[in-house]
Amino acid sequence: MFALIASLVLVPLSIVLGHRNGVFDQSPILSTTDPISPRQKAQLHEVADLMLDIYQTLVDMRYLDPVGVIQGPHNMTDLEPQFEELGIDPSIRYLYSILPYVDTDAAGNSDFLLEGEFTDFRDPDQVDQARDPFYASPSNSNFDDEDGPNMRPWYTPLSQLGNHGSVIVYDARRHLIWIIDQESWSTTDLALQNVEPKEVETANQNSFEHIPSRPAGDVLKDIVQWYRNLDILPGGGENSWQEWDHNETPLRDLYTANGWPDRFDADAFEINQARAFSRYLAQDFADRPINEVMRLNEVIERYKKWIETQTENLGYTTTKESEWAIRSRIWCMELDLTNFEEDLIAAEQKVKQLCPENVCLPPQEWPLWELQAVTERLESLKADLTTAESGFEVDPYEGQDLDEWKEDVLFRQKQHHLAKRKIAVYQKAYEAAREDAERLCPGQTFESVTGLGEMVWFGRMKEELRLVLTRTQREVELTREWLAQLPDDVPEARSDIESTIESLGMEVQYLEETLRE
Repeated sequence: MFALIASLVLVPLSIVLGHRNGVFDQSPILSTTDPISPRQKAQLHEVADLMLDIYQTLVDMRYLDPVGVIQGPHNMTDLEPQFEELGIDPSIRYLYSILPYVDTDAAGNSDFLLEGEFTDFRDPDQVDQARDPFYASPSNSNFDDEDGPNMRPWYTPLSQLGNHGSVIVYDARRHLIWIIDQESWSTTDLALQNVEPKEVETANQNSFEHIPSRPAGDVLKDIVQWYRNLDILPGGGENSWQEWDHNETPLRDLYTANGWPDRFDADAFEINQARAFSRYLAQDFADRPINEVMRLNEVIERYKKWIETQTENLGYTTTKESEWAIRSRIWCMELDLTNFEEDLIAAEQKVKQLCPENVCLPPQEWPLWELQAVTERLESLKADLTTAESGFEVDPYEGQDLDEWKEDVLFRQKQHHLAKRKIAVYQKAYEAAREDAERLCPGQTFESVTGLGEMVWFGRMKEELRLVLTRTQREVELTREWLAQLPDDVPEARSDIESTIESLGMEVQYLEETLRE
């Protein structure tokens, strides 16, 4: 169990990470021939200080756990050979040593500004990637070549690419910043949306120097203000926790309702965020019958168009083999279409039963559904925590590298810390939701109004599996009948149908085994 982990793990997490007080921080070691001027050094410190302001703002917004924000300075001596090999300018090396970094394992989220991600130049892999932050993979080291690099030695990203999105790029010589979208290859700086790019003056297709930029201090200060004004919101990327999905939780409304930025009740925000996300989960579950009807209508329309296209293609066939390949394809699509149309009839009946007048979650039942969603979310989080704790080992397993074991233990400690914080929030959300349900729906429960013990269609799923089994067994027979109609001299078409029969047989076997469990 967690309580028995070696003494390394029992050290407070903030001390292990050297958070805030810089317990384990070491001053950057600079060459005695360091060419950085006092003016440039002041500019580099401005960048580091303002990046910390941005991170602190995200801490204040409860997006980052403060334990995960690691202030500089950092001893980067071990990375000096890599800096030399990559030809990184001394100004950027110095900046790397004083920047604050976000330990995303400890902070809880890795998505950063405009679908980018936090970057940490204590990691050699991220230092390497910083020379090609847009994944352009230039083939030539000459900046004037058509496929030359876009990162000069005195440039560095201050964020890294997510799944596309934007990257913040800093020019240490001119003290400028670009915010560049990878796909549109244009600025996403909110202050430069109406500024036209300059004429491209190089053959290098990877160059971004024609894209508008601004003084670095202005950009970084504005980013803080964008968060304060809610012009941009934390999260929203693929790696954010679901509570930070902009489509699932009304974050802007929640911040405003809880007094952001100047009278912000952060504890109340987190509780309301958990409840709002739980309401989203409840609505999503309740709306499944209607969403299934919409999905099936779209699928049916798509299949009809495919069948129409394939039927037209029959007129262009030049061999018997290709003709029967298309005929088989059409036959399979028509069989699928018949199944989808049967599913649509059943789905429409379910909507009439569960969603009268297309309302799947009546307003008077909202408190009960929200309480159920919060309860299930809380139970899931507790189960995850128990599983994580049961996986801890006091000693490394035989043959395990000791440093690897220590790293794994520290990672688990970070996750344990975050899980406990989230459980505490959801516990308070549960208590608030329960009070509302008891007050607004006295004597009622989620089960009494829905007939369900939880937000999973367990009983109905068994019924649906039996229907799927019957249908699949029918498909096997029909497909065998189709195979019998195929001419003997179209071996490829026959082979494809035989493979289909084999796949359907395996599906029948799987369904039978599932229903026996």
